[in-house]
Amino acid sequence: MASKNLGKINIAPLYLWRMQIFIPLIIVFMLLLSTLIYNNFTIEQATHLDLLKQNEMELKVNLTRNYSQVKNVPVYKAKMPELARLESDINSRFPTSEEISSLLIQINQVAEDSNVSIVSFTPKETKEVNLNGNNVDKKIMAETFSIVANSRYLNFVDFMYRVARLSRIVDVQNIHISRVDNNSISANLEIKIFFSSK
Repeated sequence: MASKNLGKINIAPLYLWRMQIFIPLIIVFMLLLSTLIYNNFTIEQATHLDLLKQNEMELKVNLTRNYSQVKNVPVYKAKMPELARLESDINSRFPTSEEISSLLIQINQVAEDSNVSIVSFTPKETKEVNLNGNNVDKKIMAETFSIVANSRYLNFVDFMYRVARLSRIVDVQNIHISRVDNNSISANLEIKIFFSSK
């Protein structure tokens, strides 16, 4: 097929090549061609198909979530007046700093109605309360009062019940009760009154 003649290599034409050399070359060429086709078309298209399937699933999940949110919009709109009424009701329960004195008078009146004798009613501290979503122009403050009272036990329970029924937001804490005699007790407690301050 090839012969050396005066330093030159002469290659015989293809039709003169022997079949045992020609067939392996064709097989190697076909293997290379099939590998090239497989790598460039089959794997790449399969990867692209997997990516498309993943995008389809994400779109379905987003569509389901968005549809459920859009479906609930009328429910949210129907709840808005109720939320506005609730917000105004809560805001009405926060007195202003000028109304603290009238609230203290109400607590004294509740004590008299419950036959509880208040020995001392002194302010302890005033500080700002951090609330989430609190308006910048409206701060919620808390003023704590220390109370010492004498009464019968059931009268003191009635006093606590009446304080809880006040139409203002108050927090009763640190209650300490000691027995004075068979009929009466002495109670030390703190009442925290919340109010709005601009």
